[in-house]
Amino acid sequence: MDRIIGLEVGADDYVLKPFEPRELLARIGAVLRRPGGPARPDTPGESGSVYSFGPFELDVDRRRLTKSGQVIVLTKGEFAVLEALSSHPRQPLSRERLFRLSRHRSFVIADRSMDIQIARLRPSDRG
Repeated sequence: MDRIIGLEVGADDYVLKPFEPRELLARIGAVLRRPGGPARPDTPGESGSVYSFGPFELDVDRRRLTKSGQVIVLTKGEFAVLEALSSHPRQPLSRERLFRLSRHRSFVIADRSMDIQIARLRPSDRG
């Protein structure tokens, strides 16, 4: 059941433990050989975009958020949400649209993870 859920929420592959290191390398190679598709929220952008807001700067290509020059560590999900918000300035984004922009999948009504991601991105939580 874990394998099915993992694949349904966006995993490209699933490896059971214990696994052979050679199998893992072969699976990684297979994923890297796949033809390019739409950009994923956890891959660097190709636009060369740098967004500035207050003391913060979001560099999409470097996947880096800084505050007054100090690097702030973000999870992949936090980065994807912040990039989606930054690329749509002064536009209200519904939870459903933010899900599509940051996770490239449909919103599930019972899923409150977006609320948690937003709460983690609040400047007061980042010092």
